[in-house]
Amino acid sequence: MERLLDRDWVVRLLSVLLAFILWLNVTSDRVTTATRIYQLPVTVENLGEDLQVLPPERPMVEVSLTGPKPELDRIREEDLQPYVDATGLEPGYYPLPVKLRARLPAGVTARLSPDVVYLRIERYVAKEVPVVLPQPEIYQDEVKYVLELQVKTATLSGQQSLVDRVARVEARADVTGAQSGEVRQAHLVALDSTGNEVTGIGITPATVPVKVTVVQLPPAKAVPVRPRFTGALPEGYTYSVTVSPATVLVRGPRDRHPKWTEVVTEPIDLTGQTRSFIYQVGLVKPEGAESMDAQVATVTVHITEEVTERTFRDLPVGIWHLGPGLQAELAVDRATVRVRGPRRVLDQFDPASFALRVEARDLGPGRHLLPVRYNRPEEVQVLAVEPAAVEVTVSQVPESPPGNPDGAG
Repeated sequence: MERLLDRDWVVRLLSVLLAFILWLNVTSDRVTTATRIYQLPVTVENLGEDLQVLPPERPMVEVSLTGPKPELDRIREEDLQPYVDATGLEPGYYPLPVKLRARLPAGVTARLSPDVVYLRIERYVAKEVPVVLPQPEIYQDEVKYVLELQVKTATLSGQQSLVDRVARVEARADVTGAQSGEVRQAHLVALDSTGNEVTGIGITPATVPVKVTVVQLPPAKAVPVRPRFTGALPEGYTYSVTVSPATVLVRGPRDRHPKWTEVVTEPIDLTGQTRSFIYQVGLVKPEGAESMDAQVATVTVHITEEVTERTFRDLPVGIWHLGPGLQAELAVDRATVRVRGPRRVLDQFDPASFALRVEARDLGPGRHLLPVRYNRPEEVQVLAVEPAAVEVTVSQVPESPPGNPDGAG
């Protein structure tokens, strides 16, 4: 071995081999291509000061980087910034191309998926509105809590479409156990015109102080509410009623309670009504009562038209569209029709409008079983026609005997 190493060319060859192996180790990573994938939020840039993106959550895109592994190892996630440019955009719905802000080393390429995001842009507004108490007076057992707002306005802020939906802002306070003169904090709730809460907007302040005055009340009795009506519906209509609240607490001396059997409403006029309706009406305080826990009731009047059945008997059945030179005879030329419909219609209905018939078009001589047809009147349902079909005998019209040309008898 020593003799072999003494040869100069062998030493040189080994040196070259070792250098080549070292070069391979150093450059192997550099020539290896790799891929890194990042899930990153998209930043909306240059958006007008009074605008915001809906929904407020930032859209996500997938950033895929491909290149030499050592170069990819040098890239940090915070160096990658996908963004869209909202310069000059007004409220609306837009598809916006996603761009990538990053200093990528040589040999590294980037791909974005998706490369377009859809954003709805809304105007951001702030609006001062009044605060109301849904129940300025709250009754619990024999105590009345009178509430008084100490702050009477609030500011709504958020997307204009949401702020515009707000019909009122209510202050809702829990007065359980409150002492007279105590101040409680009431939570503010934004509601639309149907009473549903509008979320996704800011309310400032979130709570307002409410002063509570406690008033001791006389004993109460739960009394049913009875709607009182005047007039009458048109003939052929009926109605049913629901009322809310169904009972009210009537307060006064206990010795008067037995006389309070009902609380009636102010009169509700039914004259000419043909459709259901909802009516808010005042309640009449019973004689001797000092107070009631409700002053109005909501009365829903459900109006329905009376529907009845009628049977029309012995109606004639005709033969329509019989061909020329033919005659026909029905085995049964009368029928019965059973119908259902509004009483106001059937009371004035002319059964001749059914025009019962069989259709003889294109029929030749012989016997035929044909369905009984009829006109369908408006608002009237035909339940049955009996018989539903009749037999028709069709024959040629007999020729007239030839006349005597000289008129002899």
